[in-house]
Amino acid sequence: MPPHRPTQEDLLIERSLAGDPAALQGLLVRNLPTLETYIRLRSPDLVGPRESVTDLAQSTCREILENLDRFQHGGEGHFRAWLYETADRKLKNRRRHNHAQRRDVKRVRPMDSAHDAARHLAGFRGVHTPSAHAEAREELDELVDCLDEIGEEPRRLILLARIAKIPHRVIAERQKMSEATVRQALHRALAALAERIASRRRPEPPS
Repeated sequence: MPPHRPTQEDLLIERSLAGDPAALQGLLVRNLPTLETYIRLRSPDLVGPRESVTDLAQSTCREILENLDRFQHGGEGHFRAWLYETADRKLKNRRRHNHAQRRDVKRVRPMDSAHDAARHLAGFRGVHTPSAHAEAREELDELVDCLDEIGEEPRRLILLARIAKIPHRVIAERQKMSEATVRQALHRALAALAERIASRRRPEPPS
């Protein structure tokens, strides 16, 4: 087997751990678009007029900047896992705060531009592909609803694997599961999502 060649992200991680702030900034900039998509699809009930996807993503990045010393180096997969775990914790805290303030924002949807909606959908090619930017916002809402219907853990697993692109091995390590279990759970989650999408598109039977 040929030796592992470090990726650009691996090199940025090494420089960041060595104390290079520009490298860490560059690392976060590289991950920001997918982080925004993850947040948009992970917790649409928290994204609305009070706080935008960008606000939540930038808040996550600030926390990473302030706590780099907590990162145990394990390559880009583990860095991404840490980044998205930080986002999950921030979203959980935001939800708890909204509950404490008796805020009900569940049905508030952000008005994505057609371009942003298509970008968020791009990670689901092979599962769900926008036919055109003009239809992307409607398709994004459909995807958000279908992800909500399959349940919290299947949704999170799909987003970690398909949007964050965290390797199955790393997901398994951090969740203390076998890689085979992760693969099987992801297969079931994707099948459930595909079925939800297909059921919404089936023509109504004639009355």
